[in-house]
Amino acid sequence: MLVLLKVEDVNCINLDWINGSRQYIHAINNLRVVGAEVAYFIDVLVVRTTLNYLESLPYCTPTPSLWHIVGLDPAGPYFHNTPREVRLDPSDANFVDVIHTNAVRFLFELGAGTVNACGHLDFYPNGGKHMPGCEDLITPLFKFDLNAYKEGKYFLKYESHCWRHKLSVKLDGNNVTQGSIFLRVGGTTGKTEEFEVASGTLKPGMTYTNLIDADINIGNITSIQFLWKEHSFGRSQNKLGAEMVTDISGKYAYKSTFCSQNIMGPDTAQILKPC
Repeated sequence: MLVLLKVEDVNCINLDWINGSRQYIHAINNLRVVGAEVAYFIDVLVVRTTLNYLESLPYCTPTPSLWHIVGLDPAGPYFHNTPREVRLDPSDANFVDVIHTNAVRFLFELGAGTVNACGHLDFYPNGGKHMPGCEDLITPLFKFDLNAYKEGKYFLKYESHCWRHKLSVKLDGNNVTQGSIFLRVGGTTGKTEEFEVASGTLKPGMTYTNLIDADINIGNITSIQFLWKEHSFGRSQNKLGAEMVTDISGKYAYKSTFCSQNIMGPDTAQILKPC
């Protein structure tokens, strides 16, 4: 995307659908919904702006009002020889051109990319199969070919000794006060950890975010308790609570959201539920 902006002044839209595309089969099943949402979004843009060019996902996004779609290596498995309604097709835009570079067949006569023509113009550099520098497509799937790597430096990979969580707390309460807020978090591994999210001035309505490296692997979060401590002496009438807590963690940025409408005094745990 940054390269495109260096070449010319354009509007770039980045689509993050990692939660629906972690595995290929899941991505295939979710793709029509994602494509329909993108098409609706683009329709809104077309109505309000002049949209002449789109470098698209390598799949069908049915928006006939588009002028130009570039298909970059449309996928083969589960799209090869399928009806045009579920794949990239000339009817998707006024002009569709496609570049095929990864259609070499390696499993049941299929490649990672499709060899089928699916645009007004289809380009097949080197026959669409064998690209310079990509002679061996199978070996990297199973082992490392040491001769193919010029650096000559290799390292053993160990499991990480810390697990990062991005925790955000939207605070609720009856007054601004000084104190610290904590989250007691439990996860799918059966382990529990307590994190300090913020300290200092605590103002209801504000959202406090912290990146925290945990010493143990909690897994995906299944339970959250909110707790706060006040930095003052004497009996307090202040009450605070977590209206919403969001956690983003793990290799695939798994997101968990928990909510509550309660507010509590200091040193009293508030239990949140998934929302």
